[in-house]
Amino acid sequence: MTVKRIKHDNKGFTLIELIVAVAILAVLTVSVMGFIFSGTGAFLSVYSNVSLQTSTQMVMNQLKEYLIDCNGGVCYAANTLYIVDVDDVGTCTEHVFALNTADRTIRYAVNPGNSQEVKDNGDLMATRVTALTVTTDSAPVGSSATSWKTSTATVEITLSRLGKTYTEVETIALRNVSLTAGNETTLLSAVGDAAAT
Repeated sequence: MTVKRIKHDNKGFTLIELIVAVAILAVLTVSVMGFIFSGTGAFLSVYSNVSLQTSTQMVMNQLKEYLIDCNGGVCYAANTLYIVDVDDVGTCTEHVFALNTADRTIRYAVNPGNSQEVKDNGDLMATRVTALTVTTDSAPVGSSATSWKTSTATVEITLSRLGKTYTEVETIALRNVSLTAGNETTLLSAVGDAAAT
C-alpha cells in the first residue's frame, strides 16, 4: 500500500494579488451602486408624477360631482367657485370652493358668511394647488343681462410638487341647465328670483 503525501504549500496571496482583487471588487460595487441609485431616482420621479396626477384627478372628480348635479347656478370669481343648488321648496344651498394662493390650498364650505371665511377656515380639500379656473358659457351676444343660462363648465386645475407641475382641464356638461353670472351676489339674486317663480 502506498501512502500519498499531501503537499502543504503555505504560500498565500501576494500583496499585489490582494490589491487587484480589492480594486476589481470596488469597481463592481461602484457600478452596482450606480444602478441602484439611478433606479431609486427613476422610481421617485415616477412616484412623484403619479402622486401629482392622482391628487389632481381626485380634486377634479370632487368638483365634477358638484358641478354635474348643480341645479341653481355656477359662478367663478376671485379664485372662488360658487355652486348653488335649489331644493324642491326653493331653498338655496351655496357650495363654495376657494383657492387660497398664500398656502396653495383649496378649501370648501357650505353656506359660508363670505369667501374669505372659506379661505381661512373652510374644510381642506386639496394642497399644493397653484391654479384653479372655471369658465362657463359666455353671455349671449348683444345681451345686457347680468345672468344667463349655462350648460357647461370648463375646469382647469394645476398642482405642483417638488418642482413638477401637472395641469388637468375638463369640460363638464351640467345635468341641469343652470344660471351663471359675473359675481356671487348677482348669481344668488338670480337663482333666488328663479326659485321664487
